[in-house]
Amino acid sequence: MLFLHSLSALLIDRYKLLATTASTNPDEIEVDVDEFLSACSDSERKELVEALREDGYLDEGENDNDFDIALRKLAGNSWRLSKEDEETILKIANKII
Repeated sequence: MLFLHSLSALLIDRYKLLATTASTNPDEIEVDVDEFLSACSDSERKELVEALREDGYLDEGENDNDFDIALRKLAGNSWRLSKEDEETILKIANKII
């Protein structure tokens, strides 16, 4: 619920700004996604992702296949690979790119 606090604060600021102008209709309040996300802490962003996942906006299986899991394990661990293994992975990646 932390991200709701950030969203509420942002909406209140927007509403105050609109209240000082000719339009005070709450339906006209626009929140910039980048501005909102930059106002959130890491834990609030994680909570937002979880809420989106629970509401069906994120496909949980999308990044949980064996291939993606294996690639995440490789990230940051190149130092543990042999030179030949690293070259093989880079060769495959360069084919795709």
